[in-house]
Amino acid sequence: MEGHIYIYQEIGGAGVTARAIQRELARMTDAQEVTVHISSPGGEVYEGYTIYNLLKNSGKKINVKIEGLCASIATLIAMAGDNITMTPLSEFMIHNPSGAIEGDARAMKDAATQLDAIKKTLVKAYKKRTKLSEAELWEMMDKETYLSPKEAIKLGFVDSQTERLKAVAYLDITKKTNKMSKLEQLIAKVDTLIKNTGISKIKNLETSLDNGTPIMIEGEKVVQGAAVFIVTPEGQQPAPDGEHVLVDGTVIAVVGGKIESVSAPVQCKDDEKDALKAENEALKTQLAEMTAKATEAENKATELSTNLTNYAEQLTSIKAELEEVKNLTVGAQTVQATASTKVVQNIKKDHPLDGFAKSLVSLHN
Repeated sequence: MEGHIYIYQEIGGAGVTARAIQRELARMTDAQEVTVHISSPGGEVYEGYTIYNLLKNSGKKINVKIEGLCASIATLIAMAGDNITMTPLSEFMIHNPSGAIEGDARAMKDAATQLDAIKKTLVKAYKKRTKLSEAELWEMMDKETYLSPKEAIKLGFVDSQTERLKAVAYLDITKKTNKMSKLEQLIAKVDTLIKNTGISKIKNLETSLDNGTPIMIEGEKVVQGAAVFIVTPEGQQPAPDGEHVLVDGTVIAVVGGKIESVSAPVQCKDDEKDALKAENEALKTQLAEMTAKATEAENKATELSTNLTNYAEQLTSIKAELEEVKNLTVGAQTVQATASTKVVQNIKKDHPLDGFAKSLVSLHN
């Protein structure tokens, strides 16, 4: 399994941070190889140091693909690769480290010493890969040198050039340098290539997941093979593997930061929507009617239960009086008749026990 890390912004600050790279590496527990895609003008030196060390000490094979401008401290990150390639329209630039310093002469001297130390560290990293001496590298950095893929391969900075240009998903150049014309020339070359081939300029599709998370998809359409990035305050990160639902209902399966399959959302016709709405309303009405009937039945059951309880109590009273009648001595027919009559009088007309009481009276008469 192969993992992917995208460095398409400045290094440090609001761009790509060492903490973000560390999180990505920690997530790639099953990846034996990691491809680092670079298109960056550089940035903070010590943040670059940390990213370089994280990649070097990851225990994984690191493949670096330079897909745009790789400049300044971004070139040190590229040196962490076991294999480094460049696209045909990419550029590799090395120069002296610099910084804004305030203070007295001693502060200036200390800053100069620190910058020279940083430069020596960069030269040491470059020398491990190239065929150049420290003196040659020192001079190239003094001149702020831009290299094409062929020149970088010849000097040993990179290993090879890719066969085709990979569309850059995002490029954020916010700081101009005295070599901005180089970048402008590169952009002009890309525009010329697009014009000559008749291909329209590629725009990235900005959308979101159904949970509101903003994402960016490489290209103008949601298609198989397009790279997908989660947009966060810390920058863009490749979308994690698995299925993701877009805001319009489209389901995409992502593997290695790219779309493996696309499932279109289910589209309902207007008449189908109306039918479903009507059916839903009918079901609501039926439910309300059933609820009312259930409540009515429950009330009737409660009333019946109360009546049965009352009847049971009256029956118990009648049985007790009958027992008293049975215990009367022989010849006390008048008493018995009187008791029976009393019982009958205690039972209202149309009572469920009315017939039974009348039969008792006729028995004693």
